[in-house]
Amino acid sequence: MKYYKVEDRSYVAYSVIEYKGLYYYDVIYVKHKEKPMQFVFVSNIKEEPYELEETYRLRWQIEEGFKTRKARIELIRSLCNKLYLIYALLDTSWNLYLFLSFNLKAPGEKS
Repeated sequence: MKYYKVEDRSYVAYSVIEYKGLYYYDVIYVKHKEKPMQFVFVSNIKEEPYELEETYRLRWQIEEGFKTRKARIELIRSLCNKLYLIYALLDTSWNLYLFLSFNLKAPGEKS
């Protein structure tokens, strides 16, 4: 069991088991006077758990950013599809109105 002290008053106790090129970390975090948190994670990198946690946290923020952008793109696409459908319905309705009222053809149609 190793102990690690961090500047923000977090205390980390952990043990590492190496098996087939992977490192299994059993970590206990104690931050200020909060209840200790224990978790286990696996990595192929051997570092201090606090530094690994920071690396994974930053990677996760990038993934969340991509997920958010993808959701926004899908929302815009769905809105554009709905707006195009509304436009198509209005345009068709207008052309039908012109045809019935004035016997006019839609632009591009031959007489």
